[in-house]
Amino acid sequence: MIFKNAGFINTGEPYVFTNCYLKHPSVDMMVGSSWQTGTSAWALRCYFEGILGLKRTYEGLMIDPCIPNEWKEVEVHRCFRGASIVIKIINHGGNSVSLMVDGQKLEGKILPVFERGSRHFVLAELY
Repeated sequence: MIFKNAGFINTGEPYVFTNCYLKHPSVDMMVGSSWQTGTSAWALRCYFEGILGLKRTYEGLMIDPCIPNEWKEVEVHRCFRGASIVIKIINHGGNSVSLMVDGQKLEGKILPVFERGSRHFVLAELY
């Protein structure tokens, strides 16, 4: 695929963050190494933190999703400080999040830091 944007010819995938352009006359301003520019790391950070709202804090993992109303249910597996966490998000169409951790209601949006090697299930409901 070829995409033209601001004078650059982007031969990379449309979902790739490119910042490496070639400067040889035969390939002038074409994308060079799109997958070697941090794309996967930045994409994961955008997905996890921006859309799914799984933000790292000193106190623990904050869960504050920002998902479209069309997404009724999302499940994500996340390793955080050595603990394995399965997070299921059920979207009832609101912005307020209610958390249940291993069957117990949690006040607030921040999961505690769990013991390394432990496994946990989190139910996050948006109302």
